[in-house]
Amino acid sequence: MKDKLIIRLKIVIGCLYKWLSNRYISTLLFFLVWIVFIDKNKFFTQRDYSQKLNQIYKDQKYYIQEIEQIKYDLHELTNNPAELEAFARKKYYMKRKNEDIFIVEKVKPKERYFLFFEL
Repeated sequence: MKDKLIIRLKIVIGCLYKWLSNRYISTLLFFLVWIVFIDKNKFFTQRDYSQKLNQIYKDQKYYIQEIEQIKYDLHELTNNPAELEAFARKKYYMKRKNEDIFIVEKVKPKERYFLFFEL
């Protein structure tokens, strides 16, 4: 059994030696190893750069949409006094004369738990 394994191993090594002794194949193999593992622009680095570039394109689309939304909001605020008043009331808690504003904030469950025992 070991003899058959050794014979098969010798055959495989002989085929590999035959292929690797060909200068074109050995040059191609060296080139592939160089590109994939050794060069500063190796395959893995290029893949990371490609992923970062895709993320930048996604961010660019998001920011373009946000800019369009802000431009629309600005247009609405400058041309519509009711929108301007609603924005001022929501964002800056502005009020009219003779009006009181009560700000109600939700308490987080953990804070409520501690407040219950502090009473």
